[in-house]
Amino acid sequence: MHPAQLCRYTELVSGKRKLPAASDEKPTKQPKLEWAKSTNVSQAKVDELVLNVVTEGLLPFSFVGLPAFKQLVVGSHTVRSCAA
Repeated sequence: MHPAQLCRYTELVSGKRKLPAASDEKPTKQPKLEWAKSTNVSQAKVDELVLNVVTEGLLPFSFVGLPAFKQLVVGSHTVRSCAA
C-alpha cells in the first residue's frame, strides 16, 4: 500500500462499523412488471413468439430443443394459462 494512503486505510479499518439507524419506514415492495400480468395466450401466439425469437436472433432451430429453452416455455405456461 502506498505510504500516503496507509494513514487513511488504518483509520478506516480500525474504526468500528456502525449499522444505519433502524427507521420506522416500512420496506418498499418490489415493483410489479406491467407486461408480466397473467393473461391467456393462445398456442398460436406462443408459436409465433418462439419463431420470432429464433429468426430475429438468427438462432438454429435446434435452439428450441435445449433443456433451458424448454424450461423457459414450460415455466411461462405455469405462470400464465395458455388457451388452446
